[in-house]
Amino acid sequence: MKKKYSYFSFLLFLFLLFLATVSKSQTCSTVPLTILSQYQTTGSPLPMTPVADRLSRPYLYVAAKDGGLLIFDISVITIPVLSQTLDISHFDSLHVMNVYQQGNYLYLALGNFFGNGNTQKPGIAIVNITNPLNPVVTDIWEYPTVEKGSAYVTVDGNYAFLGGMTKGLIILNVSNVNAISYVSEYLPNPNYPLNNPTASQMPNARGLAVSGNKVYVCYDAGGLRVIDITNINAPTQTGQYINVACLGKQQAYNNIILNGNLAYIAVDFCGMEIVDISNTSSITQVGWWNPYNCEGLSNLWLNSPGHMNEIAYLPADNAIFLSAGGSQLRVIDVTNPALPDSCNGYGITNTQEGSWGLDVYQNKIYLANITSFIPFFSTWKGIKILGWASTQGVGEDSVDRGKVTVQPNPFSEETEIQYELNKSNSTTIEITDIIGREITEFGRLKLNSGPQKIKWNGRNAAGEEVAGGMYFVKIKTNNNSSITKLFKISK
Repeated sequence: MKKKYSYFSFLLFLFLLFLATVSKSQTCSTVPLTILSQYQTTGSPLPMTPVADRLSRPYLYVAAKDGGLLIFDISVITIPVLSQTLDISHFDSLHVMNVYQQGNYLYLALGNFFGNGNTQKPGIAIVNITNPLNPVVTDIWEYPTVEKGSAYVTVDGNYAFLGGMTKGLIILNVSNVNAISYVSEYLPNPNYPLNNPTASQMPNARGLAVSGNKVYVCYDAGGLRVIDITNINAPTQTGQYINVACLGKQQAYNNIILNGNLAYIAVDFCGMEIVDISNTSSITQVGWWNPYNCEGLSNLWLNSPGHMNEIAYLPADNAIFLSAGGSQLRVIDVTNPALPDSCNGYGITNTQEGSWGLDVYQNKIYLANITSFIPFFSTWKGIKILGWASTQGVGEDSVDRGKVTVQPNPFSEETEIQYELNKSNSTTIEITDIIGREITEFGRLKLNSGPQKIKWNGRNAAGEEVAGGMYFVKIKTNNNSSITKLFKISK
C-alpha cells in the first residue's frame, strides 16, 4: 500500500505541475522592446498622455499640461516632428491634462491638479482635427469654481465623462461639438474606506471607463466606484471595491480597462488588480500583480520603485501595458487572470527617468515621460516610441497566417471566436478541456477566405454548462491549425 500511495502521489504531483505550467504559459511577446525614436521637450510642455491617431494617420497627439496640446508628425517614425502646438491661451489658460480621440475630434481634460496651491477649474475642450495640421478648438466648458482640475476624459455616444478629481464624476453633453452642455455630476462618498479623511487623504476621481449604463470610476484613495447612469441626469452608486489586504495604506486607483466581466486596474504603488465586475454590488478580486509588496511595511509610496498610472490592453496578445513611474513601462501577461505575470518592459529604476502616460496602437508603444521630484525622481521629459512585437497572427495563434482572437476572454456566458483565413478552406473548430478532452465541436465548415467568427455559449455538446476554468479552441484546416486559450468564469 505504501508503494502504491507513493506512486499515486508522484503522478498527482506531475499532473499538478503540468497544470501549473499550462496555466502560466504566456502569449504576450517577450521580444525585448526597442526604442524607435524619442523627442525631448524643453520649456513648459510636460507630456502627460500621448494618443496615436485612431484614423491611422501619421500623427501623435500629446496632452502637455501647461504646454497645451502638442501634435507630432510621425510619418517617419524614427524622426518625430513637432508640427503644431495649441498653447493654453486656446483653453482659457487651463492646463491640458489628458486627451481622448473619437473620429475627427479630440476631447481634452482641462485643469491642473498637480500641487496644492496652483490647482484650476475642471473642464474640457473639443478640438477638430479633420486636418491635424490645422487643429480648431470648437468649444470649451469650465466648472464654475476652482477645484482640483481634472485627470481623465472619455466619450460614449453623446456624452463626455470627466474624472473631476475633488468634484467626482462630471457628465457633459457633447452631441453638438460647438456647444458643450452640463448634464450632471456625482460625488462618491469620501468616507470609504477611511471615515473622515484628512485633506491629504481625500479621494479624487481619476481614470474611468463606460460600459452600458455604468461608469467605473477609479477613485484615488477611495477604491473603485460603480456609478449607474440609467438616469443620466441623476447618477447613483451601485458598487464599490478596495483591496482589503492594503487597508492600512492610501491606495491610489488611477486607471481602468474593461474586458467583459473583468476590470484591469492600475493601482499606483500596488501594481495592477484584476477584479470580477459581473455583480457590481459584490466585486471580487480575481488576480493581483503585486511586484512591489504593496501591503508590506517597507513600501511607503514615496520610496516605491513603481507607480502605475495609465493602462492599455491588447486582447490578441493578452497583454496589459502600464506606465510605471520610475519603472517606466511594465507589460503584464494576463492569459490567466488569476496569475498575472510580468512578461516584458522597458526601463529600470534609478535611471532618473519616469513615465506618466502611454498609448499602444498598431505595434507601437508611445510613452510620455515627465520631470518630477516625488513620488519618483525624473529629470527627462518627452516622448519615447517603442516597437512592440505582437504575437497576433504568429505561432499558435495563426490559421493560414491569419489571426485568432477571443473576445471577451475570460467570459462567463458567451464569447466570440474571430479568425481569418488567407484562402478558402475546410475548417473544423472544437473546444477541448485542459487535458485535451473534446467539449464540443462546430463541425467541418467550408469557408471562404477572409474574416470569420463563431460564438460559444460555454456549453458542451449535450447542452450542459461547463465549469469555470481554462479551455482551448482548436481551429484546423487542411493546411494548418491553431490552438488558443480561453477562460470561462463561473457564474
